[in-house]
Amino acid sequence: MVQVKLAVYGAGGCSGCEVSLLEDPAGFMELAVYTRVSFWPLLTNSRLAGLKGQPDGSVDLAILCGSLRTELDLEVAELMRRKSRYLLAAGSCALWGGVPALADLPPGFRGPPADPSVPPLLSRVLPVREAVRVDEEVPGCPPLPGQLLSKILEISGLREPASPGMEENTALCLTCPRKSEQRSFARWLRPPEVLPAEGCFLNRGLACSGPATRGGCGARCPAAGQPCRGCYGPLPGVTDQGARLLGALGEVLDPGCPEGEQPATGAVDLAGTFYRYTLAGTTVARVPGKDEGR
Repeated sequence: MVQVKLAVYGAGGCSGCEVSLLEDPAGFMELAVYTRVSFWPLLTNSRLAGLKGQPDGSVDLAILCGSLRTELDLEVAELMRRKSRYLLAAGSCALWGGVPALADLPPGFRGPPADPSVPPLLSRVLPVREAVRVDEEVPGCPPLPGQLLSKILEISGLREPASPGMEENTALCLTCPRKSEQRSFARWLRPPEVLPAEGCFLNRGLACSGPATRGGCGARCPAAGQPCRGCYGPLPGVTDQGARLLGALGEVLDPGCPEGEQPATGAVDLAGTFYRYTLAGTTVARVPGKDEGR
């Protein structure tokens, strides 16, 4: 039996994408039968030196999770691209920078200085595709276990490629079980203030990323009673998910709210709300700041 040679690495992130593979035991066992792991530090006693010693192009499939935050992340990404024939970027951090990209906010938003024991930081967080050529991408924070495993098995030639679902090219709202209403709001609210049992979150004043987010996740968060946070990224053809969400919110704002009760009054953490997962992939992230001397 011919086995597919596999390499997996988690860069800047939480390892949730890698762990999600274990949430589908049957699929993971199928993967284990037909693959041979050559590098996967999370699950095996793998060392970077071992990957460096493998011939270029000898790995059939490399899976890279997480954003590129440090010089080590960038080094491993370039190494995996060189050693593999096919590179899959998995998860929101790998595709758009994810939550780690919020570290690129300008001075005044930053926390304490970085621990000097960590590898040197890059000038900004990078999505994987900005550093190396990516052959395939799977979104999500983390991706649905079945989706990621299916993609791995398809790329490995162990399953027939599935046709993309219609929901992957449309806004999450179209598959959301909560129905929209004709109502507006005067100020933004946060989930602790109100969490309606039914009805559209946006119509109740909660920032829900559904209108600006591609479908494909099954609208799990709205179905569980929480607003969408946008982890499946922007719709096809949309380069700025945050701007798209701002436009959607503008359509349901009450234009006649009294002075001193402006909609933004209740807004907290604007960057974390509108660019929670995609800041590193936007044009805004590529604009040099004043601290860069330009």
